[in-house]
Amino acid sequence: MNLKVLFIGVLVVTIGIFYFINESNKASTERLKQAEVAHQKKLEQEKLDEAKALKLSEQRQAEAEKKKALKAE
Repeated sequence: MNLKVLFIGVLVVTIGIFYFINESNKASTERLKQAEVAHQKKLEQEKLDEAKALKLSEQRQAEAEKKKALKAE
């Protein structure tokens, strides 16, 4: 009888450990998914910022050329 109780106790502890490991893995998976989504959003925002910077640079260059042309006249 004592061996049965010990075996059941070990079995319960083992099942508990596997349960908490599984829950931890689920939480880690969710964090990884959220991090991936955040990274994709960051990349998209950086792409938009780069396009805006390029457009602004082109506008400034065009304005500088206009000023240069006006000074030449």
